[in-house]
Amino acid sequence: MDNQTIEMLLRKAPQPRVPADLLSKLRAAIPDPERQSSPYRENLSRSRFRLWFPRFAWALTIGTAVAGIVYEASRIEQLEAANAQLQSQTAQIPALRTENQEVRRMLLAARDIEKAQQDAAEAERLRAEIAALRQQMQELERLKTENPQLASQLAELQILTQTAPDFLGEEQKKAERIACVNNLKNIGLAMRIYAVDNNDVYPTSIAQMTNELSTPKLLICPSDRQHAKLRDSLTWANFSPDMCSYQLILSGEKDGLVPNRVIAKCPIHFNYGVADGSVQQVSPEKAAQLEKVVNGRLELVWPNN
Repeated sequence: MDNQTIEMLLRKAPQPRVPADLLSKLRAAIPDPERQSSPYRENLSRSRFRLWFPRFAWALTIGTAVAGIVYEASRIEQLEAANAQLQSQTAQIPALRTENQEVRRMLLAARDIEKAQQDAAEAERLRAEIAALRQQMQELERLKTENPQLASQLAELQILTQTAPDFLGEEQKKAERIACVNNLKNIGLAMRIYAVDNNDVYPTSIAQMTNELSTPKLLICPSDRQHAKLRDSLTWANFSPDMCSYQLILSGEKDGLVPNRVIAKCPIHFNYGVADGSVQQVSPEKAAQLEKVVNGRLELVWPNN
């Protein structure tokens, strides 16, 4: 029997009836993926994870390796740059050592020069002090020579005043004023000699300059009638500061730096011994005009100063 015969027989055969519950049975028999149970879904998720995880892991590994290679390459470049910088600095070490030695040598030379300059300045200061001291010693010798002459002249004038008429009174006053000037010169010289031996600082008391002042008689003005009787027998042993006729400014400062500063004054004759070693003779009227207090100290300020 061939195929055509079979096909004809099937066409002529009666049509079978479709059962009413065939559709429900077919639906029950055919599995629906959406109705599958959770184990099936879990198996499907696991199969997807197993499928993609190796791919992701491989990609992550490759990315990490690439990132590591890039980082290491950058690190190598930085190290190479640092190495090149160190090599350049190392090449400069000999030059820096030479420069350092030159700087040290220059510093030592500068210190030697500074010390030499200080020594030269000190030597110059000592020369100036020695020259000043010699000049003062010469002045002292001159005053020592003048003192006997003035004393003899004063004695002669005193004798004349005892026998001469009253018109010789003015001459006696002049002689006493000249003797007062001589006393102030000796006092000023004694203070300056003391200052030379004490870092230019003047004395603070009469007792400090007893070695420089030959006799305390120089501290009594010839016109001081109250203490004139003490002059003949006066010595340092029986002398007291209240016997001094002069106003002595015993400051303990470097008065020699201010030439016009008053260091001794005779209130009787208005004779002023100043720091430069001179003695200024002024009238009482002019004294009031010349006396000025500068920085707390008495000075003679002349109109042209």
